[in-house]
Amino acid sequence: MDETYLGEVNIKDEFFLKLEYIVEKHDYRVHKLCDREGRKAMFYNYTG
Repeated sequence: MDETYLGEVNIKDEFFLKLEYIVEKHDYRVHKLCDREGRKAMFYNYTG
């Protein structure tokens, strides 16, 4: 499995992601997550 992704590409599976924290600024939010194996993920919401 490529570590760029949390699972197999093009396969719908169940994932557990724990929200570690959210960074909130004036025009964006960054969500930091972690899975059961300790791998990190993040996504952001930008309003510009």
